[in-house]
Amino acid sequence: KVPLGLYNSCLSMLNLRCLGIVFDLDETLIVANTTRSFEDRIDALQRKLSKETDPQRISGMLAEIKRYQEDRTMLKQYIDGDQVIDGGKMYKVQSEVVPPLADNHQPMIRPVIRLQEKSIILTRINPSV
Repeated sequence: KVPLGLYNSCLSMLNLRCLGIVFDLDETLIVANTTRSFEDRIDALQRKLSKETDPQRISGMLAEIKRYQEDRTMLKQYIDGDQVIDGGKMYKVQSEVVPPLADNHQPMIRPVIRLQEKSIILTRINPSV
């Protein structure tokens, strides 16, 4: 039994062959990307692409590059203006309170944009940066 939409979200990621997984210290599954990580992945794929001869693999690499470029563009929109445009609709940040990790810490307010249908969450680990 899983939350509504989770199965379809995971299935679409499986079909696209783009399952990057990171285990953080409390064992939750996350994928954290930065502008730099997208640029590095795009550069690496473009280098591989220049040596590839199989048309089917070339097509897959081009599709993956396109996804990374679109995600990088969305991240840049978030960085530059605390908003993104997806499918012609504008999404603005919502402030969310992060509970304190320990008794001697203060709660933190973090700017967040959640694109549920794409399973994307845009936020800043350190809200002041």
